[in-house]
Amino acid sequence: MISHGFRWITENKDLIIEVNDVIWQYSEVSLEEYKTSSYLAMLLEKNGFKVEKPVAGIDTAFVAKFGSGKPEIGFLAEYDALPGLSQKIQIDKEPLTKGGPGHGCGHNSIAAGVLGGVIGLKEEMVKKNIPGTIVFYGCPAEEGPFAKQNMASAGVFNNSDVILTWHSGDINCVVSYSTNSFLGLNFKFHGKSSHDAIAPYYVRIALDAVELMNVGANYLREHMISDAKIHYIITKGGDAVSIVPEFAEVQYAIRSPKKHQVTELYERLLNIAKGAALMTETTFDVELISACREILPNTVLEEILLDTMLEVGAPAWDEEDRQFAKGMMKNISDNSINIISQKYGIKKEDFEVGLHDFIYNGFPERGCVMAGSSDVGDVSQIAPLAQFRYATSVMGTQAHTWVKTACSGSSLAHKGVLAAAKTFALTGYKLLINPNMLEKAKKEFNMKTKGKGYESAVPKNLNNLKR
Repeated sequence: MISHGFRWITENKDLIIEVNDVIWQYSEVSLEEYKTSSYLAMLLEKNGFKVEKPVAGIDTAFVAKFGSGKPEIGFLAEYDALPGLSQKIQIDKEPLTKGGPGHGCGHNSIAAGVLGGVIGLKEEMVKKNIPGTIVFYGCPAEEGPFAKQNMASAGVFNNSDVILTWHSGDINCVVSYSTNSFLGLNFKFHGKSSHDAIAPYYVRIALDAVELMNVGANYLREHMISDAKIHYIITKGGDAVSIVPEFAEVQYAIRSPKKHQVTELYERLLNIAKGAALMTETTFDVELISACREILPNTVLEEILLDTMLEVGAPAWDEEDRQFAKGMMKNISDNSINIISQKYGIKKEDFEVGLHDFIYNGFPERGCVMAGSSDVGDVSQIAPLAQFRYATSVMGTQAHTWVKTACSGSSLAHKGVLAAAKTFALTGYKLLINPNMLEKAKKEFNMKTKGKGYESAVPKNLNNLKR
């Protein structure tokens, strides 16, 4: 057990909580996290880390390092908020700023927990003269356009032997699922305009091409694997009903468990767009919005994390937390409660207060593919990676909701963040002093990747594609 690292976290718990709350108050959306990233970089520099900023051409991305040489342990921090989810810290819906952003996915807590953990680990390294390097990766825009994909393509994560991260949630457990690979695109069609009544025969209607493409995509759904998903919205359909649209745009999202499946669907969708353009005598080009890889789990690191979480224990809830949680549970749907009950074997009567008060001793999600996507997946394709979850909200809380925003700034988040910080510090310490753990994690990673280097989810023929 580490002593100095835990002591630092305990003695500086008010600072760690303050980091959680300051970033919650900033609530800066993707690629606009200027105050947040500067604040975190300042605190890390103040505590002996060398900061490089910006990285990968992203103003709000940075890397902070302490130590030198191998092994190198990386820690991923996220800190972007979501638009439209501003909310006061209370049990009834009321935004702080109408229409403003809010931390409806709890990324403020992610950053605070990682910061507390790496500084605590640094203190242990100094006191015990432990060799190696620890790295705080400041990662913006997880909610899109997926900055980690750009950072991965730029080689930012290449030197780390293993990488750890966490996510705030409603259950205390190791995260062992995979995610879907993802590709987001704009298809932009170009035609020829005229008055729709006087000279319709001269026109080439871009909106027709969009609609025909969407019809084709809907027929494609019957002929793809059941785990894949395609979604679209028309983002530009014209300016006035009496003006034939010479430009129209549709946005697509493709998800599937593996990168190659997404690439195959993209090629088929591209053929549908070509057909729509041919039928309407229009042209089109494709614009990349975002892309990310599926998460590659590492069972060796997951076992180490579980042992650590059992040592650290669950968040220490107090009466203030229980009263807040009891009031907040009125906003949780019966369906969400049923899902948690079935998935984790928690009795429904335990939801009266709604706070998870133990560490799930096992891997309930192992082998599952989460419906959503995360650019954590890109990092997991470069180095062995594992992540965990601590409760910072009431059980059944859905991410990307005002309930999550309220909880992320509350005392519930404070308790989860402190537990996460200790888990990072202790796990990082174990990895630094046990080379065999690192070798086992790397062996599993190499077996799963078969020695192949990182490939992004962006198809090779996508850049500047025009038809």
